[in-house]
Amino acid sequence: MARATLEEVPSVPMPEGLVVRPIGLDEAARRQVWDASSEAFRDHRGEAETAEEDWAAFLADPRQDPALWLVGFDGDQVAGAVLGLIDPVENAHHGRERGVLASVFTRRPWRRRGLARALIARALVRLRDHGMTGAYLGVDGLNPNRAMTLYSSLGFEIVSQSIDWKKPLPPETGVKPPVPTS
Repeated sequence: MARATLEEVPSVPMPEGLVVRPIGLDEAARRQVWDASSEAFRDHRGEAETAEEDWAAFLADPRQDPALWLVGFDGDQVAGAVLGLIDPVENAHHGRERGVLASVFTRRPWRRRGLARALIARALVRLRDHGMTGAYLGVDGLNPNRAMTLYSSLGFEIVSQSIDWKKPLPPETGVKPPVPTS
């Protein structure tokens, strides 16, 4: 889904008792956000269990900029976050200035309180403040948490769709299938 412009972003209040705090480059704080994200996505369709290699790859990704992250806290607990990023290579290739909401999540105890909506609105402003003119995100159309409705309410529109096909494969038997001959 994409939001063609970052003008007229609504001002959305944070839910009571929740605050946004910067993460900075502190690795322990970044790990806390990453762990919260991994937990929040566990109930999503097709989401794989995360491993230490995934954390290492996340840390090594030069596009990850905690200055573009909006993290909501309830005390010392990460309640949810929007991890924004800017991909200069992709933007140059397409001749645009578009930011990415690379990850939007709310942990179960804090869902249905307006946290994601408040964080997304702030993330769009943050991207605009960093020179972006539009934003996009990827979302599973079968997301059980009504994500499509949330994103549409904040000005995102569907720009492309894909279908995932799933076919069970027989167990590995060690026998190679015959090679077709003509």
